[in-house]
Amino acid sequence: MLTRVILVVFMLLSIGGFGAVAISLMSNDHPAVASAPVVQAETSVLVAAHLIHAGQLVRAEDFASRQFPVASVAPNALTDSIAARQGLAGALLRVTIPAGGLLFPQDVVRPGDHGYLAAVLSPGKRAVSIGVDAVSGIAGLVWPGDYVDLILTQTLDDPGVSSSHHMAAETVLSGLRIIATDQDIVRGELPTSGSAASRTVTIEATPDQAERISLAARLGRLSLSVCPLSECAGSRQPASLTWGGDVSPALARNQTIVSTTLHVFNGSGDPKDTHF
Repeated sequence: MLTRVILVVFMLLSIGGFGAVAISLMSNDHPAVASAPVVQAETSVLVAAHLIHAGQLVRAEDFASRQFPVASVAPNALTDSIAARQGLAGALLRVTIPAGGLLFPQDVVRPGDHGYLAAVLSPGKRAVSIGVDAVSGIAGLVWPGDYVDLILTQTLDDPGVSSSHHMAAETVLSGLRIIATDQDIVRGELPTSGSAASRTVTIEATPDQAERISLAARLGRLSLSVCPLSECAGSRQPASLTWGGDVSPALARNQTIVSTTLHVFNGSGDPKDTHF
């Protein structure tokens, strides 16, 4: 009987010891296992690489890609993708975007959108088109956004004008902005036509300039002369005039030849004229 009592007491003490150890392990003396950090999903968003003003045509270098948490990005902000960048080619900004600012679909007007050409034009300007060929159109190397001078070459059929002044070339207008070539308004894309040379160039001009361009196209042949953006944009160079005799020494020499006439009288008949 005594042995049984001792065994029960020993079992109770053992159970108490194991319980104390368990409580000690669960006490504040032992730090809890740290939980894993929550990783937030991110997305690539298009932002302005620098300040972009309203009315500016978008270029590839105007935008950069930045990572943002998905939860912090506006639902309609443009994400960075090949399709998004291709869709922005040649787009016109409606609003000014600061450096690092997000871009939204309603901030741009894309080529092909209704009223795009009117949106591209500066206030008070008009769009006027002229026909060009591979030579007069700079071999198709002019693009929307380039600035050109407009040169008129014409032939004067007045018989009273000296041969050195039968042809003339003059700069009709200068500092004109190209806004389209054929049907392409996007800078940097290949023309939609099969030929690399443009056949039609659309120019931004004032109403008065548009009238002069239309008249010049009827007077003779129009050619484009591309000028540097830093020098030509918005400039109004004085009109220049070059005569055929200024270019060709043969025409100038022909003008200086003086004709001499000798009257020969033979009896009572009419005189005969001999020219030298």
